[in-house]
Amino acid sequence: MPFAASTDSPRTLSPDLKHPLLPGENPPPPVSYATALLGILIGTLAAILLVPSDYFEPGQLRAAAVCMALGLLVGPLASSLTDLRGWLRAESVMMIGLVYWLLTELLYPSYDAYEITRDGVLRAFLYMGLFSAAIQIGSLLAHRWHSQISPLRPSTNEFSDRWLFNVLIYSSLLGMLSKLVPCDFSPACMVDGLFSGRADGPWQQSVTGGSLVYQLAYFGYLSLPLTVALHHRVGRIDWRVVIGLILSTIFLLFLIRDGGRRLVGMVTGAALLTWLLLQPRIGLRQFAIGGVAGVALLALLEMMLVFRTSEGGIVSRLFSGRAFEENPLDEGIRVDNNFKFLVKTLDLIPEFMPHTGWDAIIYWAGRPIPRALWPGKPINPGIDLPWELGERWGEGFTLTVSAIGDWYVAFGLVSILLAGLMMGFLGGKLVLHWMRPTVRNTVLYSLGAMCLFIGLRSYLELILMSYPILALLLFSKLTSWLPDSRLPFTRSLRR
Repeated sequence: MPFAASTDSPRTLSPDLKHPLLPGENPPPPVSYATALLGILIGTLAAILLVPSDYFEPGQLRAAAVCMALGLLVGPLASSLTDLRGWLRAESVMMIGLVYWLLTELLYPSYDAYEITRDGVLRAFLYMGLFSAAIQIGSLLAHRWHSQISPLRPSTNEFSDRWLFNVLIYSSLLGMLSKLVPCDFSPACMVDGLFSGRADGPWQQSVTGGSLVYQLAYFGYLSLPLTVALHHRVGRIDWRVVIGLILSTIFLLFLIRDGGRRLVGMVTGAALLTWLLLQPRIGLRQFAIGGVAGVALLALLEMMLVFRTSEGGIVSRLFSGRAFEENPLDEGIRVDNNFKFLVKTLDLIPEFMPHTGWDAIIYWAGRPIPRALWPGKPINPGIDLPWELGERWGEGFTLTVSAIGDWYVAFGLVSILLAGLMMGFLGGKLVLHWMRPTVRNTVLYSLGAMCLFIGLRSYLELILMSYPILALLLFSKLTSWLPDSRLPFTRSLRR
């Protein structure tokens, strides 16, 4: 059968669910919500108190950002003291995500806060603290509420190596259709597009997301995590793993060429999480390898930012070696200037513009629907933020204000708190996949954790990055009744 039962050794007690573990269950790392909430409270108060009157001068927000970051990371640090996997809990991943998306650029001495107000800066730190506290409370509620959300329910079934290989083939082919169809299946067009500039490819309708074919790209996001999972199941690098590496590398190159840094981060981050969580033991060596891979990923993302609009594109520079002529991290890590745009949004609404209310909800709900099926669907959440903030730098330019800003635009502070509770609840339910350490649960957890991480950049991304999870669940459902011998690629490749 495509699924096999897991046979891991039993443990005794779950620190999260407070009930005896069943055979094969494995407790997740412990977490102290009281410690996490206390750290957030102290960090938020310290950040607010350390905002100086000359906050707009370069480097003046650095101390406040450091305190805020340390406060957010108290929970992950406390969780990892007894188990290094604590850094990989969904709640910890989201705290790291808030630091990355909103505070990273503030840590540089050259960062200045011109064009924003001190009141906006203070409110931004306050809302960050309230949002992160709501995440922790939402996770606590998820662990205390024993009923399960069906799609997120941990399973005792396991993905077999044959099933993984077949789904790897299908997902890669479906993902590449988003490039093949606009090229009329021409290999020459594909190669030319790969080595062209970001705006020159024949598939550059991705900004609107209106094409049904373009939506197929989300299937391809499964290729690299499934290759890692397949290698774990097989236990060696055999021909199936090699094919998986080739297909996932090709798909990843097209993602790099398109310049979407969050997409590359989603795929590689989920693969890295899958590898770490499938290790029999996670120690300093595994985390060191993960750290090196993380630094390499950050360098790649910076290269993409620097060269994605250059002539020939980033892929041609990578293959020619020109992308390595300078250190991509010389100017630090650049993360979309989300903090500045968040503060400008807080200054704009509701003093000069009203909250958009349900217009934002309708926009988010309609985003997955192809424009061919809904030609008149909204093109923004009720407000053109780049225009209103005076940040429109060209046709098709977009900006992000973080999930905090997205929900503030909709309904204000109340919706920020509700969104934090929702994301924390989802993260808490994801952690239950640690209870059954199967390959299936590990892959789903890794995809879900990265979805929440990227969803902190923009709430719309939370919706879009859930597509790969839905794709994997769809494959699982459609093939659950098939024995391995009936899976087509297993048969044809064995002939």
